[in-house]
Amino acid sequence: IIAPIAWLIAIIVSIALIASGAGSSIEEGFNDGLESTQSDSPSSEAPIDPAEPSEEPADDGEARIGETLTNNDGVSVTFTSVTCGIAVAGPEFLEETAKGQFCEVRLQVQNGSDAQISLYSSDITGRIGTAEYESNTIASSFGGESFYTDLNPGLGTEGVVFIDIPADAALEYVVYRPLWSFLTDEIRVKVE
Repeated sequence: IIAPIAWLIAIIVSIALIASGAGSSIEEGFNDGLESTQSDSPSSEAPIDPAEPSEEPADDGEARIGETLTNNDGVSVTFTSVTCGIAVAGPEFLEETAKGQFCEVRLQVQNGSDAQISLYSSDITGRIGTAEYESNTIASSFGGESFYTDLNPGLGTEGVVFIDIPADAALEYVVYRPLWSFLTDEIRVKVE
């Protein structure tokens, strides 16, 4: 039973990685202008159970954990917490062991667009310097479901994503960027 599920997950992840690679060069031009506008325009829509706002505004102009950001598709994301140093993650019988350490990224997503969106754990990545770290598909979930969910307009969900990074490293950024939408701006938040 587990082998076909793992095979299906491998196919989905491969397709997502191919789509990500094709869209990376297109997105670079769009993402350059996002950094200056992201932190200047906070979302008017609050996600489900919004996190407490930051005590002090960021002095470097970068968004922080707890801030709600909205991309050009109208999707609002709030990264509520990042906890690293986790050795094992995932549901029972499908637990994954980190090769370095897992960073648990908790987030809330609110679909403020006019169309259904598909939300994948691979839409969430971590960054350290110029290196990008993918999420672990098996360990991650949205709204108590699997690594994937559909979200209709006006609805929101919570998610938990696990990113495997080197044991001696510290995650610098967490990023939401839908792999299937090449013209969508990324949402990037600094981890402190």
